Formats: sequence, C-alpha cells, structure tokens
Amino acid sequence: MIYRARTLVTMDGPPINDGALAIDGPRIVDAGRFDEVRTRNSGEVVDLGAVALLPGLINAHCHLDFTLLRGAIAPQRSFADWIRQINGMQRDLSENDFLGSIASGFGEARRWGTTTIANIESMPQLLVRIALPPLRTWWFLELIDVQSRGAADELVAEVISFSKEKRDWLGGFGLSPHAPYTVSPILSRVVAEAALGTRCCSRCTSRNRRRRCRCSAMAAVRSSICCEVLAGRWTIAGGVRLRSR
Repeated sequence: MIYRARTLVTMDGPPINDGALAIDGPRIVDAGRFDEVRTRNSGEVVDLGAVALLPGLINAHCHLDFTLLRGAIAPQRSFADWIRQINGMQRDLSENDFLGSIASGFGEARRWGTTTIANIESMPQLLVRIALPPLRTWWFLELIDVQSRGAADELVAEVISFSKEKRDWLGGFGLSPHAPYTVSPILSRVVAEAALGTRCCSRCTSRNRRRRCRCSAMAAVRSSICCEVLAGRWTIAGGVRLRSR
C-alpha cells in the first residue's frame, strides 16, 4: 500500500513535496517523493490529496479521566485553589463519568493525529473496566503519599501485576510519583528500585517554586534519593514553574 500526499514530513529532513509512504503490514518500509517510492514499491496507491502527512503526535502528559472538566474551573489565585476545585468536582462524578471522559479523550486525540499517549492515572480502579485502548498508551499510576514502606510496596506491586495481565495493550504501565514535595522518601526509593528491577517505567514532574517555599529542602532530599538509586537514569517528565503570590 502506498499513501501519497501533497507534502510529506518525515522529521528527518525538509518537507517533501508530492511525497509518499509505502506500507507493509504495520510497518513503514519506504518514504520519499511519490515517483521514487512508486518505482521501488508495488501495491495500491491511495492519494490523500492536498494534505500534509506527518508522524503521529505524542502527548507526553495528560489526564484522560479529566477530559470532561475542560472549561469547568474558572482561573484560580493559586495552584492549591485549583487543586481544591478539581478535588471537589471529582467527588460529584461516578466511575461511569470518568470512563466516558477517557473515551472522549481518546476520540479527541485521534481526531488531532495523536497516536501515542502518556496518561497520568489517579484512579487505577478504572483500568479493569477499560476495553483495549484505541491508541498506544502508557498508563502511569499517580502517587501522592506520606506512607509506610509496606503501603508503598503494595502500590508498586499492584501496577506491576496489572501490567502482566494486559500484555495485549499497546504501550505499557508505569509509576508517576507526583512531585518531589508530595511523595515520601520511602515511596521515591521503592519506585526507583522497581524501575531498575522490572520493565516498569517511572516519571516525575518537577516544579520550581520561587521564594517562601517551605517544601524546597525536603524536595531536594527526595530528588537526591531518586537520583542516588537510579544512578542518573531517572527521567523528569515535566517542568512547571509556580510563582508565589
């Protein structure tokens, strides 16, 4: 199968006018100008017309179960006020509401050309009710705690167990400690050890607060724990700067 487009964007050079892709099953086997690709490959030609054909987009941080909350929260004075608004709305929603929200999020992602998602999941109980996801999705269980070692071990074991049961899902599963200042040193170490000892992925969001940050010292300690255990292999997935008012 050959797909032809007015413009082909490969991300490995400048855009190609009158470009084409050759597909063999699930794999792209050739890319270039249409006349060249047509010469090297056989099969049906699908002319997409006046479009730009480019690699699928990757959403590296989203919350699919909160899709239905878009526009529902007015701008707040602080990050804490925003979180309180979200938590309040969550309490009024059912699991069916959140499942519908996830489905809507997938539908929107597909319409805009997204093919891979890293989803931060705060309600892992929803996963047992989700059918085979339509896109390649990495499900990261969001962790916020000040917990004992036993509770931390249990959380990590739950995610690893679920990942073994869903091997047919495109993507995978992982752990997402919320941020250095909302995750205990114990849980940080458990997650780091799990990431090294299994195929379980881990990600963390780093937030930099300016001035009057009571948690900065503890955040530095927890970050150092992650780096110590992972020996430089820890990935900071996002950076958000929060300013004090």
